[in-house]
Amino acid sequence: MKALTQFFSRYSVDALRIMSGVSLLNIANSFIQDTEFLSSFLWSGPLPFLTFIFCHLIIATHLAGGIALVLGFVTRIAAIAQMPFVIGALGMLFFSDAVPEQLWALNLAPLMFLSFLSLIVLGPGEVSVDRLIGLETESINTTSDNDSGECQVIMLSSNLAEEDEVELARRLAV
Repeated sequence: MKALTQFFSRYSVDALRIMSGVSLLNIANSFIQDTEFLSSFLWSGPLPFLTFIFCHLIIATHLAGGIALVLGFVTRIAAIAQMPFVIGALGMLFFSDAVPEQLWALNLAPLMFLSFLSLIVLGPGEVSVDRLIGLETESINTTSDNDSGECQVIMLSSNLAEEDEVELARRLAV
């Protein structure tokens, strides 16, 4: 049981990152299949070509972000780039006059918002291109290695100075 707990605590961020990326790719694919659905939610104002530009921008950002998240490449930047679209989807979900059948694509917006927020804070996880090429050297994991079962936060880094480690240990002890 302890090994299973350690496995999930070590790779849960990776699973969240990959599932978020696959969800983005799925949403982008559905928007590609039905661009009329996406354009029906967008306001073009006095310039009708803005709908065309916004549709393509949303689809391209979802595709690029989905691929980046699945691979774990520039994870935090990819998650930050998705936030304006997710916030817009949340606004449409809660303030739109559309019938619920039209909002099927927006139902994931609250979950995606929390996923992206988690990825911005936690980073790419253990198994990612960011780790492989050295863009991300720190990871925050929660483990319960001690016998009492209480969680400890362990920060793994290859470039922490000794005084930083002492300061981190002092903060965790409090």
